[in-house]
Amino acid sequence: MSDWPLVHLGDYIDLQTGHPFKSKDFSDSEGITLLRGDNIVQGQFRWENVKRWPDEQLIERHNNYFLKEGDVILAMDRPWIEAGLKFGQIIKKDLPCLLVQRTSCLRAKNGLNQDFLRYLISSYSFVEYVKLVQTGTAVPHISGKQINGFEFRLPPKSVQESIGNILKSLDVKSEINRQTNQTLEHIAQAIFKNWFVDFEPTRAKIAAKQIGQARHDSERSAALKEALLADDHWPEAVAAAIAEGDPERAAMAAISGKSLNEIDQLSPEQQEQLLTTAALFPDALVDSELGEIPEGWEVNKIDDVVERLKPKKRYTKKQVETFGLVPVYEQGADILLGFHNDEAGFEATPENPLFIFGDHTCVIHLSCEDFDISQNVIPLSGNGFPTIWVYYAVQDRQEFQEYRRHWSEFIIKQVVVPTVEIADKYARFVTNLYQQKEQLARENKALEQLRDSLLPKLLSGELTANPNQTELDKTA
Repeated sequence: MSDWPLVHLGDYIDLQTGHPFKSKDFSDSEGITLLRGDNIVQGQFRWENVKRWPDEQLIERHNNYFLKEGDVILAMDRPWIEAGLKFGQIIKKDLPCLLVQRTSCLRAKNGLNQDFLRYLISSYSFVEYVKLVQTGTAVPHISGKQINGFEFRLPPKSVQESIGNILKSLDVKSEINRQTNQTLEHIAQAIFKNWFVDFEPTRAKIAAKQIGQARHDSERSAALKEALLADDHWPEAVAAAIAEGDPERAAMAAISGKSLNEIDQLSPEQQEQLLTTAALFPDALVDSELGEIPEGWEVNKIDDVVERLKPKKRYTKKQVETFGLVPVYEQGADILLGFHNDEAGFEATPENPLFIFGDHTCVIHLSCEDFDISQNVIPLSGNGFPTIWVYYAVQDRQEFQEYRRHWSEFIIKQVVVPTVEIADKYARFVTNLYQQKEQLARENKALEQLRDSLLPKLLSGELTANPNQTELDKTA
């Protein structure tokens, strides 16, 4: 490393700050994605509730603010918070995207490797530099001049490329795991919506029963089938099953999303499980305070289906470490405050999970492993119903508003409550998904720890980075 020249970052990057797009013209649904400081977290971007710029509002000068794959983005307002540095690197799925004011885009030049730049920005030396030079108290800020003024040792180009490749390979694997976990979560949410929000198995039974009862009247039966086929609400496979007039098999199709032919090709055990689940759903809807619900189901308050647990201890930022055995959850979007190595306050497993509710943020998180909590985090379990079912039942029931507590309003919100048997069926299936998610999450934590331990060694030259990665492999 002593042979590597000491250089200023500004000599090796083109730095661009974002455009002051007018917020009054923002759209929530149509147009080009706007990357604002709110969307930047530690090493990645958060696209929930993203704002967009309408296509009709685009003018020629806006073209200068379109981002490219590989761009390194750094928040300029509050660039560092306790959770870490707010930065990320643009990948293909983030595009097209426009850069908004108070954020900066860093593009490598003069032989600097773009991926190396991404890891240089995440390094301890750059983070400490930002903490030292940022100005302002209410809203700490870093300027373009300050970013350009950062000094570092510049490795040869081949070493830069190797460092970038080594570390990026770990991040690519982590991203694949995150995407897989998102898919698993979407499956769990889709099943919940199908069973407990849209009541599709019950509605399929009702439609099939109507067709079955009309069989003696060929004209009425034909009219019902024609109306069914005209209704694009039903997937083709489910519509075909309903048209057969068998309520149980129609519900089996609605639950599985499979055609009757595909269902018949399942193993006898799988068919029996599917039929047992279908039999649990009613074949009628009744009125309630929340509209029509399946017959025999109820409308209860959240307070009736959750049990609030008492913590033995609440942890602060000063009481946790970067690594450890027991995670400590906070109420922010990033959830993880840190770790400790003492006995866990809450015991959770995939079979008996627990979840938390952020009193100030409304953020909820399900845990299948032991954990502890920080301030304003409320630990919960299911009361009379599986915790994992309750977790999905209460999601998004409380609308977030800044600068207030939400718990007292949250627990009086109403939810549709099925029979315990159906809730148990859902819980058993989704538990399998969560076991897969937990395994991938643990793998990602190990990958992140490996990356973070390698980064300073590679940047300092303590660990040799070369195309064959011989020394790295031996050390790892």
